[in-house]
Amino acid sequence: MEIIDFDPDHAAEADLAGFHELSLARLRAELPEQPEPTPAESIARVRVPAAGFGPRRMWLARLDGRAVGWARVHLPPDGNSHVAMTDIVVHPQARRLGVGTALLSTIARAVDREVIEGQLLDGGDGAPWADSLGLRRVHGIVEQRLEPGDARTDFPAPDGYHLRAWSDAAPDDLLHSYAAARTTIQDAPLGELAYREPDWTAERIRAEEAELRASGVTLHVVVALHGDEVVGLTVVLVYPDTDGPAHQRDTAVVPAHRGKGLGVWMKAAMLRRLPGTRIATATGIENVHMRQVNERLGFTTLRTWLAVRGDRADLLERLRSEIAEFDPDHATDADLEGYHAVMLARQETDRPDEPPLSVNDVVGRLRTPFPGLGPVRYWVARVRGEIVGLAVVYFPGHENSHLALVDIVVHPRFRNRGIGTGVLRAMLPTLRAEGRTTIEEDQVTAGSDGERWALGVGLRVVHAAIIQKLVVADTDPALWDVPVPEGYRLHQWSGEAPDELVDSYAAARAAMVDAPLGGMDYAVPAWSAERQREHEAGLRARGVEQRVVVAVRDGAVVGLTEVELHPHRPTWSFQRDTSVVAAHRGRGLGRAMKAHMLRWLVATRPDYRLAYTGTGAQNVHMARVNHQLGFRTVRELVAVSGRIDGLSPSPGCPA
Repeated sequence: MEIIDFDPDHAAEADLAGFHELSLARLRAELPEQPEPTPAESIARVRVPAAGFGPRRMWLARLDGRAVGWARVHLPPDGNSHVAMTDIVVHPQARRLGVGTALLSTIARAVDREVIEGQLLDGGDGAPWADSLGLRRVHGIVEQRLEPGDARTDFPAPDGYHLRAWSDAAPDDLLHSYAAARTTIQDAPLGELAYREPDWTAERIRAEEAELRASGVTLHVVVALHGDEVVGLTVVLVYPDTDGPAHQRDTAVVPAHRGKGLGVWMKAAMLRRLPGTRIATATGIENVHMRQVNERLGFTTLRTWLAVRGDRADLLERLRSEIAEFDPDHATDADLEGYHAVMLARQETDRPDEPPLSVNDVVGRLRTPFPGLGPVRYWVARVRGEIVGLAVVYFPGHENSHLALVDIVVHPRFRNRGIGTGVLRAMLPTLRAEGRTTIEEDQVTAGSDGERWALGVGLRVVHAAIIQKLVVADTDPALWDVPVPEGYRLHQWSGEAPDELVDSYAAARAAMVDAPLGGMDYAVPAWSAERQREHEAGLRARGVEQRVVVAVRDGAVVGLTEVELHPHRPTWSFQRDTSVVAAHRGRGLGRAMKAHMLRWLVATRPDYRLAYTGTGAQNVHMARVNHQLGFRTVRELVAVSGRIDGLSPSPGCPA
């Protein structure tokens, strides 16, 4: 991803077209009732800066040459010279890739202001993103809209007052009292916003009018007079070359003249002055009186916006992540606890069916990686020294030596900031150096943040599976009283396969090759006796106990089921392969072997309490067998896969 300065007055046609498409996609996703602008209208509108808010800068984010986000900052003068007012828009299909975070980081580095403030749609994707960055919600703004034909303008004139109206420039005889009246808007409720309404002077009024004229914006003002003094006002701006709404700006009444109906009277006069005009206005959520005035005039409420605020120095610190490889054998206790905190938070959010992980559980898994998947390496991401994201990467061999089996985890509190993307980007050079061309992850919770992120970086869903769970204490052991089909016998062992069965056992394991794996690149191993002995040695080296039950006929293994008991979780069993040689299927061997395994585990392990198994969503038969034994489906998974060279990982947080 690249971020470029964007000047709409001098931008290339391709960038202007990208800006329009980006703005249109955002409009369709979040503001569907808005009329869609033409390209010319989008460009005309962005070329008109907001009057009175000082100079502005804009940036465009491109991913693979396509515009995926833009940012704008206004730098208001005088009493607000400590505030940067920002807007950030990201294409809905490019969210959760760190685009918004990278744009915010660009703003924070580019502007020398103490405070950064912006507005986000309440309930939109931006709100949790802002929360993850520590931006505070400091104000609520209600957006209201008046459609042509809905205006109600018949309101009586309060006694003792009269109206005047103008466009473009205030009359000289009213200039000073108009400026003074406009300053009284400072007591409008603005929550904890750092931005404050300015002190209006005659000079400032004239400067605003000149700025609007230069931009082609038409200024309309209606004021209420008491004698010769302006005691109330309402201001509307009409933008050029666009079919969008006019914008209601300030409406204010001098305190001594409030409560007499001046606000609704002046606004009604403005509507008569602009017949048939669509008008948009934004009012503080606490300003109930003005919202009610608008409703009396025919305005309807569309949505609520959130104003968010962050200290620039704090944001710069939060936006700076450090990504590095992680060695669990030499990690400090604090790092191991931080790693545990990420895994526990992920579990609570994405895997609530699992019993809570302890620190020993996590450290045990780090020091006892899953056997049979090759060497493993780890990466972690830190913000302010705290581990907030991690990656586990297995490098399988043999027929899968082109694959990297990846699990990337980000603490839910730090998601939507590009941290996962940054971790992916950091480890890609290592994956390429190891000759890996494809990455794959088969444990992504369906519908989770992880699935959305994976799709965003260019991975695709290639397989669906279910996780099934059996709680021993909640299961009737009578479900495991399953007879062995006639003509077969069951044999069991822990550790090494008997010499007389190892060849046929390896051949039966190879029967897994026709298990439905969708479009996954992972290939079922080509098992042999030698490879089986190598696998068993790997299990012993890691302290993993493998239990196997096989179905035997005529001295040869024709079916098998395997579980692993890991040292850090001795009360759990992890189901691994279950397979039956094709010629012996349909006779109930799978259920008989699994039932025998459960009886064996319960009889020999008094503390045994939990079994987990994963089954392809298409493998209806095996799912039904598990259900008959007492398993219950607790989670849906997807496997995601993609060629490394086809991914689009953006920079995420600056590393």
